[in-house]
Amino acid sequence: CTRTCGAAPSQISAPHSLAFDSFGSLYVGEWGNHRVQKFELLNYPISYNQPKLCPNVNWSEHGITFVNSSTLSSSALGIFIDLNDTIYVSDYSINKILIWSNQSISLQQKSVVSLYQYTSLFVTLNGDIYFENGNKTGRVEKFTSNSIKSEFVANFSGNCRGLFVDIQNSLYCSINSEHRVAKVLLDNDHHTITIVAGTNSSGSKSYQLNGPWGIFIDINFNLYVADAHNNRIQFFRRGELNGTTVAGNKTPNNLVLEHPTDVILDGDGFLYVADNDHHRIIQVRKDEYQCISGCKMKSGLASNQLNKPYSLRFDSFGNLYVTDEFNHRIQKFDILNNSCEIISTTAALTTEIPTTILLTTELPTTHACKTPQHSYLLPSYFVAPSCEDSTNIGFYCDILGTLCDIQNQCVNNGKCININDNQDYNCSCSLDFSGKQCQFDQRVCKENTCLNKGVCKITSKSTFNCTCSPGFEGTRCERRINYCLNITCYNEGVCRSVSLGYICQCLSGTSGQHCEKTETKLFIYKAVSKSFAYIAIVAMVCVALFVLIMDILKYCFGIDLTRREVERIRRERRAKRRKPAIQRLVYVNITSLSDRHFRL
Repeated sequence: CTRTCGAAPSQISAPHSLAFDSFGSLYVGEWGNHRVQKFELLNYPISYNQPKLCPNVNWSEHGITFVNSSTLSSSALGIFIDLNDTIYVSDYSINKILIWSNQSISLQQKSVVSLYQYTSLFVTLNGDIYFENGNKTGRVEKFTSNSIKSEFVANFSGNCRGLFVDIQNSLYCSINSEHRVAKVLLDNDHHTITIVAGTNSSGSKSYQLNGPWGIFIDINFNLYVADAHNNRIQFFRRGELNGTTVAGNKTPNNLVLEHPTDVILDGDGFLYVADNDHHRIIQVRKDEYQCISGCKMKSGLASNQLNKPYSLRFDSFGNLYVTDEFNHRIQKFDILNNSCEIISTTAALTTEIPTTILLTTELPTTHACKTPQHSYLLPSYFVAPSCEDSTNIGFYCDILGTLCDIQNQCVNNGKCININDNQDYNCSCSLDFSGKQCQFDQRVCKENTCLNKGVCKITSKSTFNCTCSPGFEGTRCERRINYCLNITCYNEGVCRSVSLGYICQCLSGTSGQHCEKTETKLFIYKAVSKSFAYIAIVAMVCVALFVLIMDILKYCFGIDLTRREVERIRRERRAKRRKPAIQRLVYVNITSLSDRHFRL
């Protein structure tokens, strides 16, 4: 915009062609500087690093230990690096989030009540730190900037192995135990949970997941999932439930993964995967892949080895940080070569002239702002004409090139208005919508205000009334009507609420709407059983009264009606007893017996 040529990143020399990519970034071909400059669209700010890397980029195979077990009390798992290269690490054993500002030695800490062991970390542009609380399954909380106490954000139905916040402030959670990925719009007061991938049952089909781990959402809201137990990386386009395998299961070029736990993207959309059980880090391009570290697929403690790499992140320079789980450390792999100098040849009418095109922002040592002699050159791209209307582009100047025309900036039927010479835009929002892009819904009656097909009616500027569909009640028609509340089912029948009514489930032998009718046989059984019961009760009462009366007569009035009978029984017993007798033995004729003995 200074109208002076130069080689600085904010300057150009003799621009001759331009084009947009799918992200809205502008590419300008410069004849004067012999390069192609890319100007990124700044309307989609992100809080994480996605460096633009050259095709021949490589990293040091030997990592530098950024932090080890002397600082970490538990295995290194969750990590996040923001645009300022501030590093956030979760240490669940001491329930702290460790923070290194701009890679400095000094360490800050955020104390929490409890950290979920496998919690991921995500930090937004305003400094909010998202994590999962370990005291309650699926409870996600956040630290706002400079706060010392966390606050509640959302509740998911299971633990989140991966957390991510997209550019529309939607929070994503990969629920490992339920084999699906859910999201909640944080700007929505109701925090309605939406399933974006998976079916709550494990499987290997295109619409299924099996133990999802790390997740990544690009600026087009496409979802990448580390489908750990299926040994693959699944790609889900926005709004689609059928995924595509982009890494693993011999894609691409026979790539085999083993329990991948994390996936991230660089500025070109290339994948970087933590291949956990193969102890390595993989870069995946469209039709090829390369190993960055741990390429021998053997666990170890050496600088070129890993032991269960869990997650990975970029810093602003393109260096890779990897949480080395079983080695209790975080390894930094420095970027070594990011030069994108490619020699190519362009066609000429009379001769061939070599031209060097620089595809990065790295500047050559010298640049000359001379008027190029291009009358002999035939470029492989068209030379855009100078359009009378500066807002138009294209070969015939028939394409509107303003921010509002290139992309639909305003949502919810907002009208986009270009301002500041087409350098910015404003959205004229329809009634009850606000925000830069009309993204905030301030309507009293929203689509999900009244649940279960209830009809919302506005009663004032801030209040509403829900007319519920049959069978539902409540302020927002959130609960079913309990038709059994004032109903009595007789003869031990059980009341059950059904659609628009109730039913009494009767026991055998009873019938009727309220089980009030009893069969004759059952009535007889009941009468007989009651009769026996009454007789038994009367008999027991009589016995008790008899004993009581006898005791009262005996101990209170001295009348013992059983005395004579008791004495008679005693006399009979004494009479029957045998009197003691003394026996005396007398020997008779003893002499005759002796003589007989001698005779013998």
